[in-house]
Amino acid sequence: MKYIIIVFFVLSSSINAQIVNIPDAEFKTKLLDHSPIIDTNSDSEIQLAEAEAFTGTIEVNGTVANPGNIADLTGIEAFVNIVGLNCSWNQLTNLNLSTNSSLEVLRCDRNSLTTINLSGNLQLRDLNTSDNLLETLGLSGNDNLESISCSTNSLVTLDLSNKTNLTTVDCQSNELISLNLGNSPNLEFLISPFNHLTTLDVSDNVNLRNLNCANNTISNIDLSNNIELLGLNIRNNDLLVLSLYENVNLRTLDCRENLNLADINLRNGNNLNFDTSGSSSSNFESLPTLETVCLDDINSNLAGFIETHVGRELIFTDDCNLSLNENELGNIFLFPNPLKDTLQITSDKPIVDIKIYDLQGQLLYQFVKNGLTFNLDMSTLSTGIYFVHLTNESNRISVEKIIKSS
Repeated sequence: MKYIIIVFFVLSSSINAQIVNIPDAEFKTKLLDHSPIIDTNSDSEIQLAEAEAFTGTIEVNGTVANPGNIADLTGIEAFVNIVGLNCSWNQLTNLNLSTNSSLEVLRCDRNSLTTINLSGNLQLRDLNTSDNLLETLGLSGNDNLESISCSTNSLVTLDLSNKTNLTTVDCQSNELISLNLGNSPNLEFLISPFNHLTTLDVSDNVNLRNLNCANNTISNIDLSNNIELLGLNIRNNDLLVLSLYENVNLRTLDCRENLNLADINLRNGNNLNFDTSGSSSSNFESLPTLETVCLDDINSNLAGFIETHVGRELIFTDDCNLSLNENELGNIFLFPNPLKDTLQITSDKPIVDIKIYDLQGQLLYQFVKNGLTFNLDMSTLSTGIYFVHLTNESNRISVEKIIKSS
């Protein structure tokens, strides 16, 4: 009798040891009800052998209409052969998938994740971690990534270097001050607006076709290597000049709301390719300091399209040497700034024309003079921000911002 009891206990313990521990009730229910079937013996438990045998995609996600309540994915580590996991629209705060070495596709967006471990997912191709609370995202070993969406988190830095298969990145609406895309030559689509980027290096991304880096604080960008570029959205940044002469395939450009932008070089030998239709996404509005635009043909539809958007006369030229060159402008000083009544301007090279614009791009004053020192009466200006256009004898233009105080 004792022998029978002992044998039964051993067998029972062995069977129980093979059951995967899944403490989250909703997660377990969704696994038991899963299609394709995971619980193949229909015993309302997930055996280790059943977990290891499953080689498909686990779908335990909620939806916008019916969000899920899964808060713990403990037990997922037993599914070592799954190729996909969709756990979006749940209540997860952390996710460790380091044992799921066959994973290729992961959707964990719209949770409350603060940590995620993808160190063992070397086969990962498609990743969506959007709409979480992540402050860091380590992807150094995930070199097979083709697409990543990590928008609407709190990421400060993002390293996507050495991802030679990477084609699509959406990292908008984070806190990014650094985005590393070095040696990722097959990147085609980059969406990075609403961050805190002051610089953006895409020189290695030679196949880039669409770039959206709007609503950052980028002051300068080099796109000379991106000859495949079709569309550029760089609105609401801090550009002073924008050179696109190498981008022969460019069809659309949205550069509105760059309040310091004085010069655009669009002479790429293929301006006829530029979309100037009524449905074009191009936009040149709210450019109060724009003065010079270099084009293939100054009488083209593109010239009229740009001037209509800007809402005032511009200097159109096919001589791109007229573009802004700080070295040739010399040293220019405006003081005091902020000012009350009088603005003093000094330069070590003669200035021949001075224009004052408001934030809407309306010309308020113009002083046609030739000299090195000027004292301008600003007493009639209302309190606010203004832009001073300074032109030298070589027709080079500088744009300076001044503040009128009360």
